[in-house]
Amino acid sequence: MLHFALFGGLLFALVRGLAPTPVPELRIPAERISALEQKFTRRTGRAANAEERAGLVRMAVEAELWVSEAHALGLVETDPVVQRRLVQIARFLDASLADDASALEAARELGLNWSDPVVRRRLIERMRGAVRARARAQPVAADELARQFEEQASRYQQPERSRISHVFFSRDRHGKALAARAARELERLRASGLAAAAAVGRGDPFVHGQRLGPRSLSGLEARFGPGFAREIGALPVGRWLGPVASAYGVHLVFIEARIPSARPALSEVETRVREDLLRVREREALGRVVEELLGGYRVRVEPGA
Repeated sequence: MLHFALFGGLLFALVRGLAPTPVPELRIPAERISALEQKFTRRTGRAANAEERAGLVRMAVEAELWVSEAHALGLVETDPVVQRRLVQIARFLDASLADDASALEAARELGLNWSDPVVRRRLIERMRGAVRARARAQPVAADELARQFEEQASRYQQPERSRISHVFFSRDRHGKALAARAARELERLRASGLAAAAAVGRGDPFVHGQRLGPRSLSGLEARFGPGFAREIGALPVGRWLGPVASAYGVHLVFIEARIPSARPALSEVETRVREDLLRVREREALGRVVEELLGGYRVRVEPGA
């Protein structure tokens, strides 16, 4: 009898070990893909092509994966933002729900812990954020920084920059007389031979100052507008020129110096290189985790999606 019992136990364990474990399913509703396609069309002004549509489907699958994993980890029960959101929605739908526990139960019965967009977004952010944080926590070696710097050298190349002084005339202050006022002052500046530092006070006050340190064309564009930046790029060094229009008015400009494009030393851009490297790590880590997790699911995209 003892042998029979032992054999029976082993056989039971073997059968249980050989029995297939149910594979969880990620179900992607057709309407979710349709919503992503509509959003794509609104953003781009056209329908997604086959490749872009496949990317949208992949996006929906990954989102569902993160939500499923968040549920498996119990984040719905422990995240205060999710809990608060579920209680609020449940009470909005049924004002008689007096306590939080009843509201949470009602929300789960309605499937809001799976379907509510705010809850889903929060769960996805928590899951992706955890992966990113783990990737960032790994120390960055000096050779990794050097490799990132070399492989992306063009990204860190410093553009040509200009050091300028300018005399400003406000459009609001001078109105229709703006162009004539600037032209008269340009003649005086050229005739006077004043140094740039002494001449900048002859116009109107300017909120960003009359002398600007080395600025790239993109930096000048951000400060003065695209038209100003384009004209500055074509001006010679060492002469008062203008008037050059900006979003504020017009400027008489003196290019003090042009600093040619140059490759910086790694030490000068190390913070930026490190951040770029960490972002690469994050993307790679997210990709790896998604592939690993997807291996444990059966994906079903509903017909019409």
